[in-house]
Amino acid sequence: ELGFSSFSFVVGPYKGDGSTEPTAAQRANGGSGGNGCLATIYGHKSDVTTVAWNPVNGNWLLSASKDQTIRCFDIRSLREPISFVGHDKEVNTAAWHPQHERLFASGANDGSLGFWQVGSSDRFQQRLRIDESELDRNQ
Repeated sequence: ELGFSSFSFVVGPYKGDGSTEPTAAQRANGGSGGNGCLATIYGHKSDVTTVAWNPVNGNWLLSASKDQTIRCFDIRSLREPISFVGHDKEVNTAAWHPQHERLFASGANDGSLGFWQVGSSDRFQQRLRIDESELDRNQ
């Protein structure tokens, strides 16, 4: 668990000498001090539990939260994120499909797995739910 409702990220390279001092371009674009942070993204109402970069396009950042939502941020624009709603309890994991740019899955403490497609809907494309009584019986 990450335990925060916003997160910071660095876009662009540090100096080639391996130092953590941000480059002039990073400072001009909002980086400050020695941490090289260029942007802080806000979007959740509760703690963020996981984040994942899209492995296909590298521009989408997925975040899951205790607020029962998943959000997809496009780091090129940093506009309002796409919100995905459907879990009944906190979402504790989310992962992109390794080859299909718009597909991802999420899992929550309500025992559900959600399968989503960016751009087609903000609701589940497919939902699987595991009944907790079934888990207890099989242990």
